[in-house]
Amino acid sequence: QKNLFKTKFPPPPPPPRILAAYSLVPNFPSAFVVPPESGGSCRQQLSCKRQFFHSLIFRISARAHALKRCVLPYLVFSLRVARSILFFPSNLKKVIFMKYKLAILVAFLSLVTGCSTTRNVAPYETSAQNVETLKSYKLQPVSVGTFQASENLAVKRQPGNQENPATAYRKCADDFVTVSPSFEGYIEQAFIEELKLAGIYNAASPLVLTGKLETINSFVWGHGQWSFTLTLTNARNESFTTELAFKFPTAFRGHACASIAREFAPAIQKLITDVIQNPKFREIAN
Repeated sequence: QKNLFKTKFPPPPPPPRILAAYSLVPNFPSAFVVPPESGGSCRQQLSCKRQFFHSLIFRISARAHALKRCVLPYLVFSLRVARSILFFPSNLKKVIFMKYKLAILVAFLSLVTGCSTTRNVAPYETSAQNVETLKSYKLQPVSVGTFQASENLAVKRQPGNQENPATAYRKCADDFVTVSPSFEGYIEQAFIEELKLAGIYNAASPLVLTGKLETINSFVWGHGQWSFTLTLTNARNESFTTELAFKFPTAFRGHACASIAREFAPAIQKLITDVIQNPKFREIAN
């Protein structure tokens, strides 16, 4: 019996649907992805408890990787601390608990709330197509005023200070997609960069174009999408509104928010394309 208990039997393989789902987790140990054959029945090996424990750890670990990326390190650490508390002499249990109580609390909160990642959008890059379109209009230089946002715009804002600039962000699952200084400010600067490269921007021009971001939305459901509603106005209060729904493919949900942040700059490129290709743009820019 002693020899049997010292023998290390492999854990039973997981169900196929769980194995297929968890094999997508990046950097997941191959020993868990393709577990070895189970070496006989539980009763013959006299290792029911050990197999159950291995199977339980595998399921908890895999679900932590697939559902909440930051839970697993805290979970493993908590299990180690719990094992230490259970098997250490009683006079050391109090010392161990006092030493690791903060880590246990953090692990518990992580299991309840998960973790969040801040994903900054990429800097804007001008579009050669937009620049050529603006050049072809042969417009007089214009200036760009401050872009405003609708009062009920679906974004959150973080005020800035001397050390950290102001930011605006949107929630994406457990993550935050952030823009500095704001979503409407990002569009304003992108519009100025396009005009500068086209040679029709002059900050002192009396013909001022301003914008107002009426709506902004993003979601991930089968595919990713950014949607905007932008109103452009000139000094004579002439205006027109452009709506855009920019769709793009995404990875599985664990990395979908990274796609949302990455595709924001291309979405703004397409928004500016739709704005300047609208026939009303040439009317209000003259």
